[in-house]
Amino acid sequence: MLSAMRTFSFAFLFLSLLALVSAASPTRRRETNAQRLARGLTPSRPKRLYDVSRTNVARAAPSSVPGTVDTGVIKIYSAGTSILLGYVGKFGFASARGDAWHYVYTVPDSPDDLVNIPDTTGYYWVGPVSYGGNTILTQGPSVTLSAGHATAVVIANNQGGATAIGATEGAYTAAYSVGSCYAQNTVWRVDESTLQMFPNWVNTDGIVSTQYILTTPSNDEMIYLTGDAAAFQAANAGEVLVDLYFELDSSSTTY
Repeated sequence: MLSAMRTFSFAFLFLSLLALVSAASPTRRRETNAQRLARGLTPSRPKRLYDVSRTNVARAAPSSVPGTVDTGVIKIYSAGTSILLGYVGKFGFASARGDAWHYVYTVPDSPDDLVNIPDTTGYYWVGPVSYGGNTILTQGPSVTLSAGHATAVVIANNQGGATAIGATEGAYTAAYSVGSCYAQNTVWRVDESTLQMFPNWVNTDGIVSTQYILTTPSNDEMIYLTGDAAAFQAANAGEVLVDLYFELDSSSTTY
């Protein structure tokens, strides 16, 4: 009997202490980082860390200090996605990174400034060029890229040096293996946060229309720039819309 009473007393005492602790310590919920910072604490460790297997379209940006120079390759993604299709190579589209052509990017004075992007040899500049030999491409500098027109120019490595900013006619130069052509290569605006490259071909009337980049994902296929993607695709089977991004050699992140 005495033993039973001792057992009952111990159980009663234990349950009483448990109830007291529970009353004094309500259930704790995970604090937000804002709440932790308000209390002078450091942010919580994230529940889900970065997964290196995931493709991330954001690129490591260079220093924003004007004049900073870096080298790298130009990656080709399916437009508006993180699907990597290939690279800009010496002759056009390249499937493998080993066939990618290497370029030099210099941070401009302002993020809105147009820049030219030469290759690391100093012999070529990547930019839109026009030349004959194709019903969609027009010989000479007077190529108009605009809605309702299937005309296009080719984004290619071209010779002749940097062209003037805002030139309404391309400089007479040469592109690799295509002979004489007209080129505009100081036409790139590079987004500093993502390193996406936006082309700005200037029509002879001085107007810069909305422009689209297309290619066929196959080695040495041309990379086109047009003002009407639907019209160009209707005239050229297999062309898909793409985006261009600069990837710096100094970036230690693999995408």
